[in-house]
Amino acid sequence: MEAKHTPGPWEAIGNLVRSPMYQPDGLPKGMQIAECKDGYSQPFTEEAKANARLIAAAPELLDFIREWLDRQGGDANYMTGKASALIAKATS
Repeated sequence: MEAKHTPGPWEAIGNLVRSPMYQPDGLPKGMQIAECKDGYSQPFTEEAKANARLIAAAPELLDFIREWLDRQGGDANYMTGKASALIAKATS
């Protein structure tokens, strides 16, 4: 299945999510994916920054779930370690 979203990896910088590696035709390298705000439309709160981190982890989380499904019955320790690292990325 071909992805229809901007290719990862993505990174969170404050309340912004960007794709540092993606380069659309004719544009400079790097592209903003999202700008996060909290429930009151404030962009620089801890909630907005946490939302940006979660969104930035989305491509890797999707890849992880796909890999996990492909490896059903594989090395559980490997998958647990990878899951813990992705959760840390999304929540740190």
